[in-house]
Amino acid sequence: MEIELTIANNLVTRAFLGQKDIPCVCRVGLGHDFEIDFIPPLPEAHGIVSNWDRKKIEERAPAGAGC
Repeated sequence: MEIELTIANNLVTRAFLGQKDIPCVCRVGLGHDFEIDFIPPLPEAHGIVSNWDRKKIEERAPAGAGC
């Protein structure tokens, strides 16, 4: 899995990215890539994930829907 992430480069985000189990919002569609976002109070970030395995994602996180 490859992640291209746009996030501020400072001490807070460097420490943040060193953590495990960071909550995020993933927008997975039928294509080859999907989007990932961190939402407040986490540092603002947006990324694209490519070369991923749908089955592995489904094993780790339940699908959800919202308005």
